[in-house]
Amino acid sequence: LMAGILMMRVFHALAAGAALFTATRILPSWREHSSLLLMLLPYLLLAALDMTYVNIGTQRMGKLSLWVGGFKLLNLAAVYIFVKGPDDAGLYAALMLMANAGVSLTSAVWVLRRLKFQLPKWEDCRALFVKSFGLACVVFLYSLYERFDILVVQRVLSPEELGSYNAAWRIVMSVVPLFMVIATTFLSENMAESDDAGVEKGAHQALYMCLGLTVPIAAAAPFLAADVLAFV
Repeated sequence: LMAGILMMRVFHALAAGAALFTATRILPSWREHSSLLLMLLPYLLLAALDMTYVNIGTQRMGKLSLWVGGFKLLNLAAVYIFVKGPDDAGLYAALMLMANAGVSLTSAVWVLRRLKFQLPKWEDCRALFVKSFGLACVVFLYSLYERFDILVVQRVLSPEELGSYNAAWRIVMSVVPLFMVIATTFLSENMAESDDAGVEKGAHQALYMCLGLTVPIAAAAPFLAADVLAFV
């Protein structure tokens, strides 16, 4: 199963890379930023090699948390040391890419050393693709739903204001993993419950915990970054 998923992810990355390259050649609005967009091509391949889903599926979240936290801290230190101003935008982008690359490659090495990789059959990949197509559509629509506000703000505000909005948006989104941890923890606990009352109790506990984290953040937002964070 892992071999089939990896094969389709690599194929997907190559197809997406070809589509991105073609778009920078035929779309005038993309051609203007082609050099920046083509810098994303290595990220597509790194995303294909990312095997953190194996950690999630086998509930080995401790190692994954250490990888993510370690590479994020290294990234933060590198940005603090080497990025001095707007002229270092290219370096900043590269450092951000390296943080994600570290997690992807570490997970790939960790998985491939433990699971014997074998070349899957085309028929197996096709069956897996058909089964996962609905979920893939949901994930794609979710990413659009999560970022549509950036497109709206881009139409309403200036590029400089969009940059300010995006910074505050990243701060807000950094809180999301906390809720994901809470949700997945209580979800796994609820799967062990045999009656509706136990499931309802676990759901309420998860909601109260999320509410307890959200209220202080919402209350403090107007005082942390004035208008921008309050607007978000």
